Amino acid sequence: MRFNYIIFILLFLFITNTSTAQDLNKIFLEAEAVTKYSVGETKRDIIYYETNFTIDVPQISSHENPIYGLNISLSYQLSSNFSAGFGSGLNFVFERRPDFLNEYHTKIMAPFFGRFRFQTSVSPSLIFISDINAGYQYLDFKHGNTPNGFLFQESGGLLLNLDLGLGLKIAKFTPLLKAGYELNQFNHENSLGWIAGYNYEDKIEYTTYYHLLKLSLSLRL
Repeated sequence: MRFNYIIFILLFLFITNTSTAQDLNKIFLEAEAVTKYSVGETKRDIIYYETNFTIDVPQISSHENPIYGLNISLSYQLSSNFSAGFGSGLNFVFERRPDFLNEYHTKIMAPFFGRFRFQTSVSPSLIFISDINAGYQYLDFKHGNTPNGFLFQESGGLLLNLDLGLGLKIAKFTPLLKAGYELNQFNHENSLGWIAGYNYEDKIEYTTYYHLLKLSLSLRL
């Protein structure tokens, strides 16, 4: 995906512009395995497409199955307590298709986020951390291919996340165990061509939100 190339270019520019050995020592890489679970109540909304015709769409939805993923981030230590950086990854969820009853597909998402971290020592070997992540969750999924186009299209949107966790200093490595909340936003463009009396060009657009409990185990290198 072209977004991955952008991330790699940014990583390269970030490193090459950090000229001194002292600055290089402040840069750290973190690999993070994540699992996310939908939480909270679902909610639907009514779209008034035209007089006497309304459509029921999900405003707040949930995933039936957990999301699994792997993220990589690069950060710079601003001080003993604060650092900032950015990252990306791939997340997967096995989800029901909207165009075929009782059929499932694997949805692939790619988060791109900036990270701001606060950390403080609890003991000589134990640290407490708090992460704020914000960015964009890339998704480009199309369902129901017809000669006139796709009936259902999903694209990505806003990603917000707050994590709290503990880290254990082991030699040059620091494993981190974190838990937090994440908000995902997805945008939809659905054709009404499957309804009698409407054409493929007749479309509705709406946004769906997901509330997630995020658990992660990461290794700071």
